[in-house]
Amino acid sequence: MNNKYGRIGLVVGVIGTFITMVCCATPILIIVLSSIGIGSAVTGYLDYVLVTMIIFFLGLTYFSYEKISKKSGGFNDE
Repeated sequence: MNNKYGRIGLVVGVIGTFITMVCCATPILIIVLSSIGIGSAVTGYLDYVLVTMIIFFLGLTYFSYEKISKKSGGFNDE
């Protein structure tokens, strides 16, 4: 498999982790969702969704990093 896919997975993992960590500031997310009218409907489930997302994106980041470092010997190989 091409090293390009490992790098794409790493970038998606890091960006997804960052976005999820920002969204883990639940009060900010509740204010945003309330402003569009769905705040009270999903408030109770936010923690379940966000914790699952952070675990997924951290796993993707780790998997992609290991794939890049073991297959090619690092980030500088083309």
